[in-house]
Amino acid sequence: MTATAPATSAASSSRADLFAGPDDLLASALKADTGPGDAPALGNGEPAGENVEPTLALQDAGAEPRKVLGYDFALGKVQTVVMGFTTSVKQEGARGGGGDMPPLRLTLSVVASDRPSPDRTLFEARVTKAEIPPGTKGVPADVAAEMGELSKTLASIGATLLVSKRGIIEEVNFSGDPEAQNAASTILSLLEEAFGLFFVPVPEEAVGEGAQWTMTGETPPGMPRGALSKTYSLKARTPATATVHVELAEQAPEQPIQDPESPPGATIAVAGKETTTLTVRLAGIASKAASDAETVITTRDPSTSPPSVAVTHMKRGQRLDAP
Repeated sequence: MTATAPATSAASSSRADLFAGPDDLLASALKADTGPGDAPALGNGEPAGENVEPTLALQDAGAEPRKVLGYDFALGKVQTVVMGFTTSVKQEGARGGGGDMPPLRLTLSVVASDRPSPDRTLFEARVTKAEIPPGTKGVPADVAAEMGELSKTLASIGATLLVSKRGIIEEVNFSGDPEAQNAASTILSLLEEAFGLFFVPVPEEAVGEGAQWTMTGETPPGMPRGALSKTYSLKARTPATATVHVELAEQAPEQPIQDPESPPGATIAVAGKETTTLTVRLAGIASKAASDAETVITTRDPSTSPPSVAVTHMKRGQRLDAP
């Protein structure tokens, strides 16, 4: 890969920061509420290896006829994917504020390139264009002008996804010039989460329309300790496709903030919900998906008089279109 010039990296970094992913937003909100310094450590300090793997369980097999929903990915078929992102942040309390971030649209080239084992397929993805959608109002001229440089930075970075026949993304890696990756780190974080719209984890059992299954697990290491649950509902299916509705719930109860720079006794609680509808292709990535999420973060600082409470509301929208 060609190394990104320092000037380009600096510009791209400043623009990439405008499109933070949910983890970046959570860290930024907490940083604003608890004082200066680098973004704090939010979680319980446990290493990644101690995080519990998600559990997938069939709750209702649905109506007859029933058939296994396994993926059979077609190798070598390049797909063009357009993804749109919108984010709004509102802060209440001592540090009220917030606002809408500029909308972002990414065009990606995605291909299933290899099958390292009978049950796993390697996908390669690369951003070919990053832009603010035409017609967007209120975007600073310098931001719009420098999106071309951000596109160049992202184009120098490759992503690989290892996906099981059940549609579970087991591993995501980025490659390319480290300076470019650092410059675009916030967008890469956003993109890694958005890869979850490519596939739907499916049960091993045969299912029919109306089937429901769940996936439960813990929040990722480094984030406030809590539980995640997703409920999947099979709305329709054909021999090659399936329409699936997903409801996500996230709950991290009030707990101490694990950061030495936080005020003594400061706590954080997180509650989130998300609804998603996907049109899944069993030979490739989803052809269409729409996801809307809302996260509420509550921080408390008992060291002030009176004790301060800050509440941050984050709303995110994601759209995927892959004809």
